[in-house]
Amino acid sequence: MSEEAPASPEVYVLPKVATNFYYPCKKCGAEKFHVVLAHTTDVSAKIECEICGSKKTYKLPSTSTRSRSKKTSVRSSAASAWGMFNEKIGSESKVTYKMSESYEPDMAIDHVKFGLGYVKSVTSSKIEVVFEDAIRLLVHNRN
Repeated sequence: MSEEAPASPEVYVLPKVATNFYYPCKKCGAEKFHVVLAHTTDVSAKIECEICGSKKTYKLPSTSTRSRSKKTSVRSSAASAWGMFNEKIGSESKVTYKMSESYEPDMAIDHVKFGLGYVKSVTSSKIEVVFEDAIRLLVHNRN
C-alpha cells in the first residue's frame, strides 16, 4: 500500500480519524506520514508519526491575519508619524530623556533604548512619544 505525498500540505479541514496525512515530524526531522488518533477540538487533533511513533497535536492553520495586519499597521503608522515629526522638528535640538525632566509637545528626545523620538502629547505625569518603530507612553515629572 503506497501513498503519495500531496504537492501542498495545506489542510483546512481536520483529516478523519485513522487516516494518514503528510506532516513534518520534528523528531524525525523530515516530512512523514502521520496517523490521526483522535480529534481533540474542532481545530486540533492528536497525531502519531508512522516512522518514529512520536505523538503530537496538529492544529489547523489560522485563516485569520488580523493580528499580523494590526501589528504591521501600527508599525507603519508609527514610522509615518515619526517621519513627519522628523521633517518638522529635526534632530538637532534633541535632549536626553530622563524621567525627572519635564517635556512639552513637539520636543525631540533621545532615549537610551528606543532611540530618537518626538513628544506627541503630554499629561501631568506621562508623555506619548513617537519612535520610528512604535508609539510609547513614558513617564516624566518624576521627582
